[in-house]
Amino acid sequence: MMMINMKFSHANARRLMIGLSGLVALSLAAPASAQESQTRRDASPSVDAAAEWISVAATAGFDASAEAFEAQNESGSDDYKEVQELEKLEEEAMHTVVIGHGTDFDPELLAPFHGTLSLIHADLGYLSALHRLSETAPTGSALLDRPDVQKRLADTKVLGLTQHDQAAVRAYLDFFDGRGKRTLAGWIRRMHVFAPIILETLRDKGLPEDLIYVAMIESGFSPWARSPAAAVGLWQFIRSTGRYMGLRIDAYVDERRDPVKSTIAAAEYLTYLYDKFGSWPLALAAYNGGPGLMAKSIRKYNSNDYWYICRQNGLYDETRRYVPKVIGAALVAKNADVFGLDMIKGHAPFEFDLVEVPPSTRLSLVSSAVGAELDTIKKLNPALLTGATPPGKDTYSLRIPVGTTKKFVQNFDKIRLDNGAEHITHRVRFGESVEMIGETHRVAPRVLRAANGLKKGQMPPIGQELIVPKKALGTWNPRGKSSSKKVILLPSVEYKNPKLKRYFYRVQSGDTLKAMGRGLGINPADITLWNHLDPNAALQSGLYLQIFLPEDRATDSLALTAESEVTPIVIGSAAHKKLKAKKTSSSGRGRRWHRVRSGESLWLIARRYKVTVKKLKRWNRSLRRSNTLQPGQKILVYPGR
Repeated sequence: MMMINMKFSHANARRLMIGLSGLVALSLAAPASAQESQTRRDASPSVDAAAEWISVAATAGFDASAEAFEAQNESGSDDYKEVQELEKLEEEAMHTVVIGHGTDFDPELLAPFHGTLSLIHADLGYLSALHRLSETAPTGSALLDRPDVQKRLADTKVLGLTQHDQAAVRAYLDFFDGRGKRTLAGWIRRMHVFAPIILETLRDKGLPEDLIYVAMIESGFSPWARSPAAAVGLWQFIRSTGRYMGLRIDAYVDERRDPVKSTIAAAEYLTYLYDKFGSWPLALAAYNGGPGLMAKSIRKYNSNDYWYICRQNGLYDETRRYVPKVIGAALVAKNADVFGLDMIKGHAPFEFDLVEVPPSTRLSLVSSAVGAELDTIKKLNPALLTGATPPGKDTYSLRIPVGTTKKFVQNFDKIRLDNGAEHITHRVRFGESVEMIGETHRVAPRVLRAANGLKKGQMPPIGQELIVPKKALGTWNPRGKSSSKKVILLPSVEYKNPKLKRYFYRVQSGDTLKAMGRGLGINPADITLWNHLDPNAALQSGLYLQIFLPEDRATDSLALTAESEVTPIVIGSAAHKKLKAKKTSSSGRGRRWHRVRSGESLWLIARRYKVTVKKLKRWNRSLRRSNTLQPGQKILVYPGR
């Protein structure tokens, strides 16, 4: 096991950037055993093919589930609420009606306070009418009256620019010194956590250090932030852009949440935008609204002057505000003493050691090895989505608390061996739920969820190795699990192809024809045809659908039921008629009415007839509303059923 032990600091940040050269490797642990090495060498090529297929299927499944999650959670994550609350204040504070002199006037963003507006009126000749806003100017407006402050702000470079007399920039100086000051102060405090990483990366790429304020405005320096538009991380990449910039985004890892890797991707993307447009205001507007929108606006208004295009209302409102918002935040932060923010104490920097761990390593084992809280390990590795490192053949570079590498080396192998002796692993197949895995090993689903950090209803990622405690094996008996083969009714038209083999797929909650088609490698239209399905209706969990795959198709990574394990019966066939006749003859057998006696409860009655209270309620509609029984009341029961 190879270890990389490096404390992060401002001086050595460049060496910590993933993908950059200069990592110092220390061989501090014993190498893999000869048996393990031989096993890897003897692995069949089909294993690699299966692993590749699992990766593709997992990514497809992740995208489908992510899209469904985003559709149901359009408000964004809790970590993004600060950004949204600031935007709400911004909308209220910046709501002005501006009346200009002359027909060529175009409304632009102005401050909501008379202090700054009076200055702008004197400079530009505008008259403003305010709505629902205070008449009192905040400190920022008063500061703008001071010549020494005006000169200092004018001399403060932001992205290499010193001309900050745009009305929109002046408005944001007021806003960040007024209604937005509390939020900005929190972001300045949090900026200390990631500033060493971001600044060193920007320097390494030859970019202005002021681009750090882009991350401030995008996410408030929260790696976990997710916007309503499904943008994620410090730099708010959407999935397509993140993958285009080389970030891994799948069911196991979302590198948009990795502060190191996402910063490198953002620096490269900003470099591309600056090379394309040649000015930072245009590049930042393109970062917010998209390079296509920016290029279209340049052509439409026949100008490459960002401020001129804004005055023509040539961009979305959010994009017109975006550049002055970044500049305004930078001016306030870089002149913190002027705005009374110089006493802010920053949070501790993002420091860590790096170690290489095997695939599918649970973070709980690492936390035990280094003597740290599990939450600490998760915060150092925000890109990990499952509480474990991703499966596969390669080791994973994991962050642990700074200065704990020695503890890790001393304890990890022993802890891993001890836990391995107490657990077995189960690799999740496509279409396999926690309940199905529990049925396979006769382990209660709640035990599996607790052991693997899964929430109730959460589907485990395809290909992930779940931990199954040995002590729990065989301790759970699923209710209603019959020893006889399950009867599956099929459409009246049989489908037979000598080159194809029939299987049955058990539908899970949230399954769609599209996701099934991706995961099983077949056309969704075929699934519809084989099973007489309505393609527009939702699939209900518990359905058993017949599918046909080539006989030579490997199915180890699919949760399929073989035809020999069930009893398929075609509707309308002789077997179906026989089944119906059997059910008809058995209906009513053992049926009887129980007359309630004084002091009896549903539980006592259920126990007497060896049934459950739930079944009693199902058989008697009147019991569904209340558990109260009256002496003499009649209850329908089916003893022993």
